Amino acid sequence: MRAGIPYIFEIINCLKNISMFSKGMQPVLFSLIEAKKGNIGWRRAGTEISYFRNLFKIPNDDERKENKKLEKMKIWLIQKIMEK
Repeated sequence: MRAGIPYIFEIINCLKNISMFSKGMQPVLFSLIEAKKGNIGWRRAGTEISYFRNLFKIPNDDERKENKKLEKMKIWLIQKIMEK
């Protein structure tokens, strides 16, 4: 990853109905370079985080019959803020 460039990550097939990401929680990222410098390698980062239904259906029989519940997809935009 390069500093100052936005990256989009999509995580699909999450089965929760609600997510803390929709309430402001940020994903955790690890920087090997920051960790080697003695700084904290893990940190929360990300902007424009969204959590919404997608078109992937849960594959078990009960859910196929209902045909209502859809899996969730988390998408967030992460712009590299470390290793500048």
